[in-house]
Amino acid sequence: MRSTAAPRASKSRPSQGQPSEGRRTTARDIPRPSGQRATDGFSQPNGPSQANRRVRSGWPGFLAIALLALGLVVARVLADSASAVSAGDTASEQGNPELAIEHYQHAVRMYVPGSPYVRRALERLEKIAAGASQRGEATGERLALEAIRAGLLGARSLYTPHAERLAAVDRRLAALYARIEDPSNGKPEARQAWFAERLARRPGPRPLISLLAIGGLGLWLGASVLFIRRGLDRGLRLRPRWALFAGVAFLVGFALFVFGLRFA
Repeated sequence: MRSTAAPRASKSRPSQGQPSEGRRTTARDIPRPSGQRATDGFSQPNGPSQANRRVRSGWPGFLAIALLALGLVVARVLADSASAVSAGDTASEQGNPELAIEHYQHAVRMYVPGSPYVRRALERLEKIAAGASQRGEATGERLALEAIRAGLLGARSLYTPHAERLAAVDRRLAALYARIEDPSNGKPEARQAWFAERLARRPGPRPLISLLAIGGLGLWLGASVLFIRRGLDRGLRLRPRWALFAGVAFLVGFALFVFGLRFA
């Protein structure tokens, strides 16, 4: 008697590169050329990513923007210095040397290396001081020399511009102060030496506190970058450990920065 049982279905294994029944298709199941590694959307393929290539190719543009911004700042400072020199010339022509001295001092403070307007303002102030000295006007001479000194000290950065001219002004001021000082306060030579020693001091912020403020600023900005890069995942969800660490670093850096600015 012939058997009526249904034939048994044959089970065939899926070939490589084809997903099996009942299993979700992933990136690993898609056929790919030889030597190419499969990715799951989070791991990076071999070689630089497209985002990294965009960042590298964008550096020239970032540099051009930075140079443009620097050029705009320099142009603004030069324009301000030129305007101050012009205002000082106008005040001098109108017979107002005190106002002219104020404008020239502002022009000196708007210092840019190689600026012709700073040199002109210094020459104008020295001319005013020389004229007042010839007329015996100690007050006018003192105001002009003090404007030169204050302007150059206000323009300091990593170095002091026109340092030789500043040293000469300090010597002239020391002699002037000793001459107009009460004669009962010792001999003129002793008074001049006393003033010269104090004028040689350069007022400024305390270096250690300034470094503390700079370090706080760096920690503050670095914490912000750390929070963006590590404190959030790709779905903009918080990563508690990194977010907490970045938040604490942000607060510490900000506190150090404010403390340094207050006590430098």
